Amino acid sequence: MERRLAAILAADVVGYSMLIGEDEAGTLAALRHLRGELFVPIISKYRGNIIKSMGDGWLVEFSNATDAVACAIAVQERLSRDTPIRIRVGVHIGDITFEDEDLFGDGVNIASRLQEVAAPGAIAISDFTWRAIDGKLAAGFSTLGPQKLKNIALPITAYGWRMHGSATAGPPEKPSYIPRIAVTPFENIGTNQGDDYLSSGISDDIVTELAHYPYLETVRRSTLIGQQESADDFDEISRTLGVDYMLEGKVLRANERVRITVRLIHIPNGRQIWAERYDRELEDLFDIQDEITQKIFAAILPEISINQQNMARRKYLPDLSSRELIWRGIWHFSKMSREDMETARRFFEEAIAQDPEFALPHCWLALAEFNTVILGWQPDPLLGIETAARHSRTAIQLDHKSPEGYMAYATALLLERDFDKSLEAAQKAIELTPFYATAHFILGACKGLAGDASEAVDSLNTAIALSPRDQFMFYFENSLSEAKYRLGDYAACEKWARASILENPDLSHSRFNYAAALARQGKKEQASKALKEALEIMPDADRDFFEMGWPYSDPADLEHLLDSLRIAGLEGL
Repeated sequence: MERRLAAILAADVVGYSMLIGEDEAGTLAALRHLRGELFVPIISKYRGNIIKSMGDGWLVEFSNATDAVACAIAVQERLSRDTPIRIRVGVHIGDITFEDEDLFGDGVNIASRLQEVAAPGAIAISDFTWRAIDGKLAAGFSTLGPQKLKNIALPITAYGWRMHGSATAGPPEKPSYIPRIAVTPFENIGTNQGDDYLSSGISDDIVTELAHYPYLETVRRSTLIGQQESADDFDEISRTLGVDYMLEGKVLRANERVRITVRLIHIPNGRQIWAERYDRELEDLFDIQDEITQKIFAAILPEISINQQNMARRKYLPDLSSRELIWRGIWHFSKMSREDMETARRFFEEAIAQDPEFALPHCWLALAEFNTVILGWQPDPLLGIETAARHSRTAIQLDHKSPEGYMAYATALLLERDFDKSLEAAQKAIELTPFYATAHFILGACKGLAGDASEAVDSLNTAIALSPRDQFMFYFENSLSEAKYRLGDYAACEKWARASILENPDLSHSRFNYAAALARQGKKEQASKALKEALEIMPDADRDFFEMGWPYSDPADLEHLLDSLRIAGLEGL
């Protein structure tokens, strides 16, 4: 039995039985012409291999999707000029298996069913295939939406050429596009083949954890068979697998120690965007496997997010897709200034207008509204609270497995002062993605405001340990400073507030926390200076600002903060 990954083209003559009944000799002659003078030469030109011929149909294997689709188009264009015979074509990338001189596998089954979806003279391809082909080819296809194919368990999103006006439709939007990552089986580079179970176990566990995250599509392991040999041929990987990122690793065991090296590669340009090395004492293999899995998962999500943001920033604004609008918005969101937050809100609103059924922009718009309220930038806080609540609930309704949806909902519930439900929503986000650092941060922030500063510290320390280079580290540090302040550890509050300020000087909360911590330690001159700098960012900081920005369940906690700021010199409260 031979098994491999391939792009499969399935073609079938339209109305073959009727044509034979009307003119058997003429039909057979036309078929011979089609096969010998047209079909075979074009297939040969695009490096295809006819693996099965059925008289009125063919299965053709290609090494990559671009050749398969380009061949299909060339055949259809020639047929429309040279012969009255019309064919339907379907293309899919998948596993194929040769056994007992017959052909099996998803690649064959789905390509054949897509061929049945295609109109006469047209081509239907799977979403997986569409993503793998180059941009010029993709521009000729339009979305056909999810298709329920015979004997295929799950609907397959399809794209059509010469269907629904796709030939003149221009470049289509990618309505379901999210980044795709291939996790290659980690390589055991030691001499003991018995250690293979550790290397394969880590990569399998990473795939399992990534599968829980709905905004990053993971290529399943069986699709990667045979890819190790071409791991550095990024053009081939892109054509064959249609992925944006590849995670690969090596495992070396030496005596009672193990070294695991991992790197994350952006496939279109082969650029390494993240790498890490983990050295551990070899005590409990399962504990090591769990720990490394957690750290890798937590590290790659923010790295991919930042890379997607930077790519979106380099594109001309009118050309941004709905997904790219989200990435552009997140970049502005992370700057945490009033102007950037307003820009971020506009990007999220435009993304929703383009694709209202996608949950992610609703999540981020809710989080942006939360920030405009707590940072004192919303002239109508009640409207901001209602907007945050509405969009976070919409996100969960659209995708009940969205961790960002529950994180956004948790923050909206904080503003509504429903602390019990806020904690439940934050905990739900962690249940969906246990090693997502931002989810642990949100839970920590909710615990701190709900009155449990000690547990808040635990959750926030977990967030920082999971993602020590996180894009939103300044937010993690600010919440940790607040929790330390409430515990009476003013030196630690000072330390974490100062760290947050260094990461993002524009976050007024960090500066007010910093001034309060200095005042409690008797450093009045430094506290007064820190308060002055905070008021330069937020000159209209009145009682309403502090009540909205530090929505504690216990009013005494807010008075504790305000008393310190009064020592630093804050007046009028």
